[in-house]
Amino acid sequence: MIAITVFFTTTLALALHGGLILSATNPTGDEVRTPDHEDTYFRDFIGYSVGTLGIHRLGLLLALNAGFWSAVCIVISGTIWTDAWVEWWNWWLDLPWWADL
Repeated sequence: MIAITVFFTTTLALALHGGLILSATNPTGDEVRTPDHEDTYFRDFIGYSVGTLGIHRLGLLLALNAGFWSAVCIVISGTIWTDAWVEWWNWWLDLPWWADL
């Protein structure tokens, strides 16, 4: 679930970035806006802007995290638990306060 969350976060962040780029280019024929206009928009709307290079670094960081966590989750799910998956749901029965029941 960690890996899936990071994959979706990566998709959302880069989709927002693409939408911002498309809105700045103004395909209707108006004047093309500069990156300063985009930074000002985010500073006014959110209170912070990572900048033109920062969004690409953030996308890279999120993509690398998604790949890393998916590999970690695959290894954990395939090597640590060796019984049937149905048996995993009974772990709470082995807790000390349930032992007497």
